[in-house]
Amino acid sequence: MDEERLKAEVLSVYSAYMGAFLANDVATLNKLIQYPLTYIGKNHSAMMDTYPVQPAELRAAKRWHDTLGMDQEVVFASEEKAHVIVRKATRVCADGSPIEVVSAFTRSRERPRDGNSSHFPTSLFRSDLCMC
Repeated sequence: MDEERLKAEVLSVYSAYMGAFLANDVATLNKLIQYPLTYIGKNHSAMMDTYPVQPAELRAAKRWHDTLGMDQEVVFASEEKAHVIVRKATRVCADGSPIEVVSAFTRSRERPRDGNSSHFPTSLFRSDLCMC
């Protein structure tokens, strides 16, 4: 498979991941993620065997309605793994006011033996920069 087609496939899965997160569809998130998931956040990191947050609870606590201006790029894609960088995205309230600017790096390891390309993140680094 050529690199551009692989990158498009990775972005499609990443889009499905974001859609499932915003819909609070943890069952779909679990289908999209290869566990264990390595989470690296502010002041801690952890190996997770389940999704680390409840999206609806996180979104309610932050008053997070949507994510705008996502500047994402697949910086590497092969049959075995992919790396995606979200350079910048802005989380906003329902009225469009900004909550925070975030960035993220996701890395997927090799595809499952069944060739299922719908598995994506296996590690996630997220940096949150509060705008409040």
